Amino acid sequence: MWPDSAETDRLLAAAQAGEPEAVDRLLEEHRAGLRRAVAVRQEYGFPQDLHQSGRRQRQMCKTASRLREY
Repeated sequence: MWPDSAETDRLLAAAQAGEPEAVDRLLEEHRAGLRRAVAVRQEYGFPQDLHQSGRRQRQMCKTASRLREY
């Protein structure tokens, strides 16, 4: 499900060092897994009246803001 962990570790270190390209690459390589994780999270914790694209955007923003913590 997830790409090579050595490359992911390298990209995480680069992202933590402030390289925006590393963040873009991380999101690109992990997009499929992140979409599945977001889809699962969307089922729980969001009001049902929100449109799906709005929920997805909200969760992706949350994920991006927490990337540095990871």
